Amino acid sequence: GSEVFKQIENAALRGVKNSSKLCSGILHSKLWIVDNQHFYLGSANMDWQSLTEVKELGILMKNCSCLAWEFNKIFSVYWRVGQEQKIPSVWPVSLQTKFNSNHPLQLRFNSSMPLNVFISHSPSALNPKGREHDLMAIIGLMNKANQKIKIAVMDYLPITLFMKENNTFWPAIDDAIRTAAFRGVHVQMLISIWPHSKKEAIPYLRSLLQINEALPKRGSISIKFFRVPVSPEQAKLKFARVNHNKYMVTDEAAWIGTSNWSGDYLWYNNGRDWYDY
Repeated sequence: GSEVFKQIENAALRGVKNSSKLCSGILHSKLWIVDNQHFYLGSANMDWQSLTEVKELGILMKNCSCLAWEFNKIFSVYWRVGQEQKIPSVWPVSLQTKFNSNHPLQLRFNSSMPLNVFISHSPSALNPKGREHDLMAIIGLMNKANQKIKIAVMDYLPITLFMKENNTFWPAIDDAIRTAAFRGVHVQMLISIWPHSKKEAIPYLRSLLQINEALPKRGSISIKFFRVPVSPEQAKLKFARVNHNKYMVTDEAAWIGTSNWSGDYLWYNNGRDWYDY
């Protein structure tokens, strides 16, 4: 009853305090861990509109304690910092990980198919030893693609958005996309469009398309917008009817994350991503 609700409320407040005071961002992760055996990671917030009126994508895995414990380590970082209101100079060994892009966790999916998995996280200040940063992991997967990269994100802008007069150009992922196309990879991007889309995104996306005529090989960049149909009644809902997922598929790997692709999300916000290949 009320006592359980109070515990849940206190847990949420820890995360908010942690993010706003220590990392200049927000707690943008979406994660459930159950009995250190099962977990869900995805783009959906836990409210009725996100689960009924927004297009989301996530991964649910059952009976996989090794990965559940990896996610539990990240949750424990939030929980600890939220309580102490400071980032330790050295993280406990118990929160470190040995699994990353150079040393992935090796699993067998459905008892037969081999699967290499690792979990990245941002920002760097909340990454104990061994935990790979989201941005480095995303770019690393792009750099390993040989034939195709398919990207679906709500927002894509090679800039920061929420630093007011201190906003800056942020070309890290933009450069990786151009580099992939230059070496012959076909890049397809599916970007959300809705009433809250940033108008600045259009010129940057057009800029990506402009290089197609100059590519020396058979690579390409193509972009489409995804608009969720809206009825007159649905139009009355605030911040709904949008393609909110964040994922990428290459010929080598898949990525599922919680961060939009602009500088603020990968520099300051708490996000976590899943990679398998």
